[in-house]
Amino acid sequence: MPVQGWLLASSDRKDAVKEQLDRLLLDPSFQRSKRYPSLLRFLVFRTLDGEADSLKERILGIEVFGRRPDYDTNEDPIVRVTVAEVRKRIQKYYEDPRHKNELHIGLPTGSYVPIFEFPADSSACPSALGEERSGGSATSIGAIPEVSTTADTPLRVVQTSVSSPTIRKAIAIGAAFTLAIILSMTLWGVRKRSILDAFWGPVLNSANPLLLCIADQPRKDPHPTNAYHPELQGGEGDKGSIIYADNVPFLVDMTKMITSRGRSYKVQVQGQTTFTDLACGPVVLMGGSNNIWTLRLTQPLRFHFGNDPMVTQYWIEDSSVPARRDWIRPVVPPQGPFKDYALVARFADPYTRQMTVVIAGLGHTGMVAAVSFVLSPQYLSELDRRAPSNWRNKNIEVVLETMVVNGYAGSPLIDAVYTW
Repeated sequence: MPVQGWLLASSDRKDAVKEQLDRLLLDPSFQRSKRYPSLLRFLVFRTLDGEADSLKERILGIEVFGRRPDYDTNEDPIVRVTVAEVRKRIQKYYEDPRHKNELHIGLPTGSYVPIFEFPADSSACPSALGEERSGGSATSIGAIPEVSTTADTPLRVVQTSVSSPTIRKAIAIGAAFTLAIILSMTLWGVRKRSILDAFWGPVLNSANPLLLCIADQPRKDPHPTNAYHPELQGGEGDKGSIIYADNVPFLVDMTKMITSRGRSYKVQVQGQTTFTDLACGPVVLMGGSNNIWTLRLTQPLRFHFGNDPMVTQYWIEDSSVPARRDWIRPVVPPQGPFKDYALVARFADPYTRQMTVVIAGLGHTGMVAAVSFVLSPQYLSELDRRAPSNWRNKNIEVVLETMVVNGYAGSPLIDAVYTW
Protein backbone atom coordinates (compact mmCIF):
# COMPACT_ATOMS: atom_id res chain seq x y z
CA MET A 1 0.00 0.00 0.00
CA PRO A 2 1.69 3.26 -1.05
CA VAL A 3 2.17 6.04 1.43
CA GLN A 4 -0.20 8.85 0.53
CA GLY A 5 2.04 11.73 1.56
CA TRP A 6 2.23 13.24 5.02
CA LEU A 7 -0.43 15.72 6.00
CA LEU A 8 1.32 18.65 7.60
CA ALA A 9 -0.16 19.80 10.87
CA SER A 10 0.67 23.50 10.82
CA SER A 11 0.55 26.35 8.33
CA ASP A 12 4.27 26.94 8.98
CA ARG A 13 5.10 23.50 7.64
CA LYS A 14 2.88 23.99 4.61
CA ASP A 15 4.61 27.31 3.94
CA ALA A 16 7.98 25.57 4.21
CA VAL A 17 6.90 23.06 1.56
CA LYS A 18 5.71 25.85 -0.75
CA GLU A 19 9.00 27.71 -0.33
CA GLN A 20 10.94 24.54 -1.14
CA LEU A 21 8.74 23.97 -4.20
CA ASP A 22 9.58 27.48 -5.47
CA ARG A 23 13.26 26.76 -4.87
CA LEU A 24 13.04 23.47 -6.72
CA LEU A 25 11.21 24.97 -9.71
CA LEU A 26 13.95 27.60 -10.12
CA ASP A 27 16.33 24.81 -11.10
CA PRO A 28 17.27 25.00 -14.82
CA SER A 29 15.90 21.51 -15.45
CA PHE A 30 12.41 22.80 -14.59
CA GLN A 31 12.69 26.30 -16.00
CA ARG A 32 13.19 25.03 -19.54
CA SER A 33 9.69 23.53 -19.51
CA LYS A 34 6.17 24.71 -18.73
CA ARG A 35 4.68 21.24 -18.43
CA TYR A 36 6.88 19.90 -15.62
CA PRO A 37 6.49 22.85 -13.19
CA SER A 38 2.73 22.99 -13.77
CA LEU A 39 2.27 19.32 -12.96
CA LEU A 40 4.50 19.31 -9.86
CA ARG A 41 2.90 22.47 -8.48
CA PHE A 42 -0.56 20.94 -8.98
CA LEU A 43 0.44 17.71 -7.20
CA VAL A 44 1.99 19.52 -4.23
CA PHE A 45 -0.83 22.00 -3.70
CA ARG A 46 -3.53 19.33 -3.96
CA THR A 47 -1.70 17.25 -1.34
CA LEU A 48 -1.26 20.22 1.01
CA ASP A 49 -4.98 20.91 0.67
CA GLY A 50 -5.76 17.37 1.85
CA GLU A 51 -7.00 16.23 -1.57
CA ALA A 52 -4.37 13.57 -2.30
CA ASP A 53 -7.09 11.02 -3.08
CA SER A 54 -8.02 13.05 -6.19
CA LEU A 55 -4.58 12.63 -7.76
CA LYS A 56 -5.53 10.03 -10.37
CA GLU A 57 -4.21 9.78 -13.91
CA ARG A 58 -7.46 10.75 -15.63
CA ILE A 59 -8.08 13.71 -13.32
CA LEU A 60 -4.55 14.98 -13.93
CA GLY A 61 -4.98 14.61 -17.66
CA ILE A 62 -8.18 16.65 -17.56
CA GLU A 63 -7.25 19.37 -15.06
CA VAL A 64 -3.56 19.85 -15.85
CA PHE A 65 -3.28 18.98 -19.53
CA GLY A 66 -6.77 19.92 -20.73
CA ARG A 67 -7.77 16.48 -22.00
CA ARG A 68 -11.41 15.56 -22.60
CA PRO A 69 -13.17 13.69 -19.74
CA ASP A 70 -13.49 10.56 -21.88
CA TYR A 71 -9.92 10.51 -23.24
CA ASP A 72 -8.13 7.14 -23.48
CA THR A 73 -5.23 7.05 -21.01
CA ASN A 74 -3.69 4.08 -22.82
CA GLU A 75 -3.50 5.89 -26.15
CA ASP A 76 -2.49 9.19 -24.54
CA PRO A 77 0.02 8.51 -21.70
CA ILE A 78 0.91 12.17 -21.22
CA VAL A 79 0.45 12.00 -17.44
CA ARG A 80 2.67 8.95 -16.94
CA VAL A 81 5.38 10.28 -19.24
CA THR A 82 5.39 13.73 -17.62
CA VAL A 83 5.43 12.34 -14.08
CA ALA A 84 8.41 10.13 -14.99
CA GLU A 85 10.30 13.18 -16.27
CA VAL A 86 9.40 15.22 -13.17
CA ARG A 87 10.63 12.37 -10.97
CA LYS A 88 13.98 12.31 -12.83
CA ARG A 89 14.44 16.06 -12.40
CA ILE A 90 13.65 15.92 -8.70
CA GLN A 91 16.18 13.12 -8.22
CA LYS A 92 18.85 15.05 -10.14
CA TYR A 93 18.18 18.17 -8.03
CA TYR A 94 18.67 16.37 -4.71
CA GLU A 95 21.78 14.54 -5.93
CA ASP A 96 23.53 17.91 -5.85
CA PRO A 97 25.37 18.14 -2.46
CA ARG A 98 24.26 21.75 -2.14
CA HIS A 99 20.65 20.59 -1.66
CA LYS A 100 21.43 17.70 0.70
CA ASN A 101 20.03 19.34 3.84
CA GLU A 102 16.97 20.94 2.25
CA LEU A 103 13.41 19.85 2.82
CA HIS A 104 12.86 16.95 0.43
CA ILE A 105 9.89 16.82 -1.94
CA GLY A 106 9.65 13.31 -3.31
CA LEU A 107 7.46 11.58 -5.89
CA PRO A 108 7.49 7.83 -5.16
CA THR A 109 7.48 5.41 -8.07
CA GLY A 110 3.97 4.20 -8.86
CA SER A 111 2.27 7.14 -7.17
CA TYR A 112 1.10 10.63 -8.11
CA VAL A 113 1.10 11.79 -4.48
CA PRO A 114 4.24 13.66 -3.34
CA ILE A 115 5.80 13.09 0.07
CA PHE A 116 7.59 15.69 2.17
CA GLU A 117 10.61 14.85 4.29
CA PHE A 118 11.95 17.46 6.67
CA PRO A 119 15.69 17.48 7.42
CA ALA A 120 16.42 14.94 10.16
CA ASP A 121 19.33 16.85 11.70
CA SER A 122 18.92 16.25 15.43
CA SER A 123 20.35 19.66 16.25
CA ALA A 124 17.33 21.22 14.56
CA CYS A 125 14.77 19.05 16.31
CA PRO A 126 12.25 20.90 18.44
CA SER A 127 12.18 20.15 22.13
CA ALA A 128 9.61 17.59 23.21
CA LEU A 129 6.61 18.37 25.36
CA GLY A 130 7.80 15.86 27.91
CA GLU A 131 10.87 16.31 30.06
CA GLU A 132 13.99 14.58 28.77
CA ARG A 133 15.32 12.15 31.33
CA SER A 134 18.50 10.19 31.64
CA GLY A 135 19.08 7.40 34.13
CA GLY A 136 16.97 7.41 37.25
CA SER A 137 14.40 4.85 38.16
CA ALA A 138 10.69 4.33 37.97
CA THR A 139 8.23 2.20 39.85
CA SER A 140 7.16 -0.66 37.61
CA ILE A 141 3.78 -2.32 37.54
CA GLY A 142 3.99 -5.86 36.26
CA ALA A 143 7.55 -5.69 34.96
CA ILE A 144 9.73 -8.79 35.25
CA PRO A 145 12.59 -8.09 37.67
CA GLU A 146 16.11 -8.10 36.31
CA VAL A 147 19.10 -9.90 37.79
CA SER A 148 22.00 -7.50 38.27
CA THR A 149 24.64 -10.23 38.44
CA THR A 150 26.85 -10.25 35.33
CA ALA A 151 29.41 -12.60 33.87
CA ASP A 152 32.16 -10.43 35.38
CA THR A 153 30.92 -10.73 38.97
CA PRO A 154 33.93 -11.74 41.14
CA LEU A 155 33.68 -14.74 43.47
CA ARG A 156 35.32 -14.45 46.88
CA VAL A 157 37.04 -17.52 48.38
CA VAL A 158 36.70 -17.57 52.16
CA GLN A 159 39.47 -19.43 54.01
CA THR A 160 38.69 -21.47 57.14
CA SER A 161 40.80 -23.14 59.77
CA VAL A 162 38.31 -25.91 60.51
CA SER A 163 40.17 -29.21 60.28
CA SER A 164 37.40 -31.81 60.50
CA PRO A 165 37.16 -33.73 57.16
CA THR A 166 33.39 -33.95 57.50
CA ILE A 167 33.08 -30.22 58.04
CA ARG A 168 35.55 -29.50 55.25
CA LYS A 169 33.56 -31.76 52.92
CA ALA A 170 30.29 -30.06 53.91
CA ILE A 171 31.85 -26.67 53.31
CA ALA A 172 33.13 -27.79 49.91
CA ILE A 173 29.73 -29.14 48.91
CA GLY A 174 28.04 -25.98 50.12
CA ALA A 175 30.54 -23.80 48.25
CA ALA A 176 30.06 -25.82 45.07
CA PHE A 177 26.28 -25.58 45.43
CA THR A 178 26.47 -21.83 46.02
CA LEU A 179 28.80 -21.43 43.03
CA ALA A 180 26.39 -23.41 40.86
CA ILE A 181 23.50 -21.17 41.90
CA ILE A 182 25.49 -18.00 41.25
CA LEU A 183 26.66 -19.24 37.85
CA SER A 184 23.12 -20.32 36.96
CA MET A 185 21.74 -16.91 37.94
CA THR A 186 24.55 -15.20 36.06
CA LEU A 187 23.91 -17.18 32.87
CA TRP A 188 20.16 -16.63 33.23
CA GLY A 189 20.73 -12.91 33.61
CA VAL A 190 23.03 -12.81 30.58
CA ARG A 191 20.56 -14.77 28.44
CA LYS A 192 17.72 -12.56 29.62
CA ARG A 193 19.54 -9.35 28.80
CA SER A 194 20.75 -10.85 25.53
CA ILE A 195 17.27 -11.61 24.20
CA LEU A 196 15.95 -8.20 25.29
CA ASP A 197 18.92 -6.53 23.60
CA ALA A 198 18.31 -8.61 20.48
CA PHE A 199 14.96 -6.87 20.06
CA TRP A 200 15.68 -3.46 21.57
CA GLY A 201 19.36 -3.02 20.68
CA PRO A 202 18.81 -1.49 17.20
CA VAL A 203 16.46 1.09 18.76
CA LEU A 204 18.43 1.94 21.90
CA ASN A 205 21.85 2.19 20.26
CA SER A 206 21.12 5.67 18.91
CA ALA A 207 22.85 8.64 20.51
CA ASN A 208 19.61 10.66 20.23
CA PRO A 209 16.89 10.43 22.90
CA LEU A 210 14.18 7.90 22.20
CA LEU A 211 10.71 9.35 21.59
CA LEU A 212 7.83 7.58 23.30
CA CYS A 213 4.78 8.63 21.30
CA ILE A 214 1.75 7.57 23.30
CA ALA A 215 -1.94 7.45 22.48
CA ASP A 216 -4.36 10.11 23.62
CA GLN A 217 -7.91 11.13 22.77
CA PRO A 218 -9.46 14.57 22.20
CA ARG A 219 -11.39 15.75 25.22
CA LYS A 220 -14.21 16.89 22.96
CA ASP A 221 -16.10 14.52 20.67
CA PRO A 222 -13.77 11.49 20.72
CA HIS A 223 -14.57 8.94 18.04
CA PRO A 224 -12.90 5.86 16.52
CA THR A 225 -10.22 6.60 13.94
CA ASN A 226 -10.50 5.17 10.44
CA ALA A 227 -7.32 3.11 9.97
CA TYR A 228 -7.37 3.65 6.20
CA HIS A 229 -7.80 7.42 6.50
CA PRO A 230 -6.24 8.50 9.81
CA GLU A 231 -5.85 12.05 8.49
CA LEU A 232 -9.61 12.53 8.86
CA GLN A 233 -9.13 12.76 12.61
CA GLY A 234 -7.74 16.25 12.18
CA GLY A 235 -4.57 18.25 12.00
CA GLU A 236 -2.56 19.40 14.97
CA GLY A 237 -4.60 17.60 17.57
CA ASP A 238 -6.76 18.85 20.40
CA LYS A 239 -4.61 20.51 23.03
CA GLY A 240 -7.30 19.41 25.49
CA SER A 241 -6.56 15.75 24.86
CA ILE A 242 -6.58 13.16 27.63
CA ILE A 243 -4.54 10.06 28.40
CA TYR A 244 -6.44 7.10 29.79
CA ALA A 245 -5.27 5.84 33.18
CA ASP A 246 -5.16 2.28 31.78
CA ASN A 247 -2.20 3.31 29.61
CA VAL A 248 -0.05 4.61 32.47
CA PRO A 249 1.34 1.18 33.51
CA PHE A 250 2.53 0.62 29.93
CA LEU A 251 4.44 3.88 30.02
CA VAL A 252 5.95 3.14 33.44
CA ASP A 253 7.20 -0.30 32.35
CA MET A 254 8.66 1.08 29.13
CA THR A 255 10.52 3.90 30.85
CA LYS A 256 11.96 1.49 33.40
CA MET A 257 13.37 -0.71 30.64
CA ILE A 258 14.86 2.29 28.83
CA THR A 259 16.46 3.86 31.91
CA SER A 260 17.85 0.49 33.05
CA ARG A 261 19.97 0.61 29.90
CA GLY A 262 21.17 4.13 30.54
CA ARG A 263 19.24 5.68 27.66
CA SER A 264 17.40 9.01 27.65
CA TYR A 265 13.88 9.47 26.39
CA LYS A 266 11.10 11.94 25.69
CA VAL A 267 7.35 11.45 26.05
CA GLN A 268 4.80 13.09 23.77
CA VAL A 269 1.14 12.44 23.04
CA GLN A 270 0.39 11.46 19.46
CA GLY A 271 -1.99 14.37 18.91
CA GLN A 272 0.83 16.89 19.30
CA THR A 273 3.63 14.92 17.64
CA THR A 274 4.79 16.02 14.19
CA PHE A 275 6.61 14.25 11.40
CA THR A 276 9.69 16.31 12.24
CA ASP A 277 9.60 14.96 15.80
CA LEU A 278 9.61 11.41 14.42
CA ALA A 279 12.65 12.20 12.28
CA CYS A 280 14.77 13.35 15.23
CA GLY A 281 15.67 9.95 16.63
CA PRO A 282 14.38 6.43 17.35
CA VAL A 283 10.67 6.17 18.08
CA VAL A 284 8.35 3.87 20.02
CA LEU A 285 4.71 4.24 18.97
CA MET A 286 2.33 2.99 21.66
CA GLY A 287 -1.31 2.49 20.73
CA GLY A 288 -3.17 1.31 17.65
CA SER A 289 -6.37 2.96 16.46
CA ASN A 290 -5.88 5.79 18.96
CA ASN A 291 -2.41 6.67 17.67
CA ILE A 292 -2.54 8.31 14.25
CA TRP A 293 1.21 7.81 13.70
CA THR A 294 0.90 4.07 14.26
CA LEU A 295 -1.74 3.93 11.55
CA ARG A 296 0.30 6.07 9.15
CA LEU A 297 3.67 4.38 9.57
CA THR A 298 2.29 0.84 9.43
CA GLN A 299 0.11 1.42 6.34
CA PRO A 300 2.90 0.41 3.89
CA LEU A 301 3.84 -2.70 5.92
CA ARG A 302 2.61 -6.21 5.23
CA PHE A 303 0.64 -6.31 8.50
CA HIS A 304 -1.31 -3.14 9.27
CA PHE A 305 -4.63 -2.02 10.70
CA GLY A 306 -7.99 -2.00 8.97
CA ASN A 307 -11.64 -1.44 9.77
CA ASP A 308 -15.13 -1.59 8.26
CA PRO A 309 -16.67 1.59 6.74
CA MET A 310 -18.64 2.38 9.91
CA VAL A 311 -15.61 1.73 12.14
CA THR A 312 -17.43 -0.80 14.28
CA GLN A 313 -14.74 -3.45 13.86
CA TYR A 314 -10.96 -3.31 13.78
CA TRP A 315 -8.66 -5.94 12.37
CA ILE A 316 -5.03 -6.58 11.52
CA GLU A 317 -4.80 -6.90 7.76
CA ASP A 318 -2.32 -9.00 5.79
CA SER A 319 -1.62 -7.16 2.52
CA SER A 320 -0.66 -10.45 0.86
CA VAL A 321 -4.22 -11.72 1.58
CA PRO A 322 -6.29 -8.52 1.96
CA ALA A 323 -9.59 -10.34 2.44
CA ARG A 324 -8.30 -12.33 5.39
CA ARG A 325 -10.11 -11.60 8.65
CA ASP A 326 -8.50 -13.98 11.12
CA TRP A 327 -7.44 -11.17 13.47
CA ILE A 328 -10.59 -9.13 14.06
CA ARG A 329 -12.59 -7.81 17.01
CA PRO A 330 -15.44 -5.33 17.50
CA VAL A 331 -14.66 -1.85 18.80
CA VAL A 332 -17.02 -2.56 21.71
CA PRO A 333 -15.83 -5.88 23.19
CA PRO A 334 -18.39 -8.70 23.44
CA GLN A 335 -19.70 -10.22 26.64
CA GLY A 336 -17.88 -13.31 27.85
CA PRO A 337 -14.43 -14.58 26.80
CA PHE A 338 -13.07 -13.37 23.47
CA LYS A 339 -9.79 -13.05 21.59
CA ASP A 340 -7.94 -9.79 21.19
CA TYR A 341 -5.04 -9.18 18.84
CA ALA A 342 -1.95 -7.00 18.67
CA LEU A 343 0.77 -5.93 16.28
CA VAL A 344 4.42 -5.54 17.28
CA ALA A 345 6.84 -4.19 14.70
CA ARG A 346 10.46 -3.03 14.61
CA PHE A 347 11.66 -1.45 11.39
CA ALA A 348 13.76 1.28 9.83
CA ASP A 349 11.13 3.68 8.53
CA PRO A 350 12.06 4.87 5.00
CA TYR A 351 10.50 8.29 5.49
CA THR A 352 11.64 9.30 8.97
CA ARG A 353 14.89 7.35 8.45
CA GLN A 354 14.74 6.28 12.07
CA MET A 355 14.39 2.96 13.86
CA THR A 356 10.77 2.60 14.90
CA VAL A 357 8.98 0.19 17.21
CA VAL A 358 5.20 -0.21 17.13
CA ILE A 359 3.37 -1.70 20.13
CA ALA A 360 -0.32 -1.71 19.33
CA GLY A 361 -3.41 -3.72 20.21
CA LEU A 362 -6.81 -3.76 18.57
CA GLY A 363 -8.14 -3.09 22.06
CA HIS A 364 -6.80 -2.38 25.51
CA THR A 365 -6.30 -6.07 26.31
CA GLY A 366 -4.40 -6.54 23.07
CA MET A 367 -2.16 -3.68 24.12
CA VAL A 368 -1.55 -5.39 27.49
CA ALA A 369 -0.41 -8.51 25.64
CA ALA A 370 1.84 -6.53 23.28
CA VAL A 371 3.65 -4.66 26.09
CA SER A 372 4.13 -7.90 28.01
CA PHE A 373 5.59 -9.48 24.89
CA VAL A 374 8.24 -6.84 24.13
CA LEU A 375 9.40 -6.60 27.76
CA SER A 376 9.50 -10.32 28.58
CA PRO A 377 12.58 -12.49 27.89
CA GLN A 378 10.29 -15.52 28.01
CA TYR A 379 8.03 -14.32 25.20
CA LEU A 380 10.91 -12.89 23.14
CA SER A 381 12.68 -16.26 23.45
CA GLU A 382 9.64 -17.81 21.79
CA LEU A 383 10.03 -15.26 18.99
CA ASP A 384 13.69 -16.28 18.72
CA ARG A 385 12.56 -19.86 18.16
CA ARG A 386 9.80 -19.01 15.69
CA ALA A 387 11.44 -16.30 13.58
CA PRO A 388 14.10 -16.78 10.87
CA SER A 389 17.61 -17.09 12.30
CA ASN A 390 18.64 -13.62 11.06
CA TRP A 391 15.64 -11.75 12.52
CA ARG A 392 17.81 -9.79 14.96
CA ASN A 393 19.32 -7.80 12.09
CA LYS A 394 16.12 -7.46 10.06
CA ASN A 395 12.91 -5.49 10.10
CA ILE A 396 10.24 -7.59 11.76
CA GLU A 397 6.48 -7.72 12.33
CA VAL A 398 4.72 -10.02 14.79
CA VAL A 399 0.97 -10.62 15.05
CA LEU A 400 -0.12 -11.68 18.54
CA GLU A 401 -3.32 -13.05 20.00
CA THR A 402 -4.51 -13.28 23.60
CA MET A 403 -7.57 -14.78 25.23
CA VAL A 404 -9.53 -12.28 27.34
CA VAL A 405 -11.53 -13.57 30.30
CA ASN A 406 -13.40 -11.27 32.69
CA GLY A 407 -11.63 -8.30 31.12
CA TYR A 408 -8.10 -9.63 31.75
CA ALA A 409 -5.66 -10.57 28.98
CA GLY A 410 -3.93 -13.93 29.01
CA SER A 411 -0.46 -14.73 27.71
CA PRO A 412 0.45 -13.39 24.26
CA LEU A 413 0.70 -16.08 21.58
CA ILE A 414 2.50 -15.60 18.27
CA ASP A 415 0.20 -16.01 15.25
CA ALA A 416 2.46 -14.73 12.47
CA VAL A 417 6.00 -13.43 11.94
CA TYR A 418 7.34 -11.58 8.91
CA THR A 419 10.87 -10.25 8.33
CA TRP A 420 12.40 -8.22 5.51
